Amino acid sequence: MSNSSFFEKIMLILIIENRGDMMQKQIKIPQKKKINLDKLDETKEFERYTIQIQKIKEENSLPKKVKKAERTSVQIIKSITSIISVLIFILIVCSLALKILSDLKPQQQPVQEKEKINLTTNIIGSWQSATNGLFVFNKDNTFYWYNSHNNLEDNYYKGNYNYKIGLEALNEMGFTEEEFKKEYGSEIKLENVYSLNLQPTLVLKNKIDVTTVEIDENQSWWYILIIKDDYTANGFNKTLDLKYNLIKKSE
Repeated sequence: MSNSSFFEKIMLILIIENRGDMMQKQIKIPQKKKINLDKLDETKEFERYTIQIQKIKEENSLPKKVKKAERTSVQIIKSITSIISVLIFILIVCSLALKILSDLKPQQQPVQEKEKINLTTNIIGSWQSATNGLFVFNKDNTFYWYNSHNNLEDNYYKGNYNYKIGLEALNEMGFTEEEFKKEYGSEIKLENVYSLNLQPTLVLKNKIDVTTVEIDENQSWWYILIIKDDYTANGFNKTLDLKYNLIKKSE
């Protein structure tokens, strides 16, 4: 082999190797990325801590919500209690005010139930006059005339009586029904018209019997009594020419 051939071969080999190096530099072969296990472990640990921290936050926020709800309930209860207390106070004040007004108002004395039942338009009973005198007609045909209804122990007349009623009373008086109503009132009921003959037997004044001084022997008084439905009556002593406005007090 000649020297020229040898050198030619060496040059060719160098050229080929040089081209190979250049191609390797120009062409980058992608390689699988190497996993860093340490960094991977740190990432997992961070995620785990993050999850735990989130759980703690959630657990801590729950009692706050519960406490807030409890505080709200307590406030509502307090408000309701306050309103009820105010209403009770107002009711108490109103009750006291009504009681005071009721006490200040004059109380009208009611007529006793017994009097309501017993009072009738019958002549029997006690009849008080407008001048505080009192007539009493008893069932045994005795009568009393007291100068004052406040003193039944003294200053009175006592005697016996008999009477006629209705048309018989009018006949005794000498009236027709028309004439009587014309004189005494058209609203009068005949069954409430009495003609009485009073015969006094005792006169007591200042606890002294003055009968013989005050009245003549066998003296009598003619008395007309006209009773109304409201338990009032007009009395006329025709003998002495006296008139009485009466109201029935009891049987």
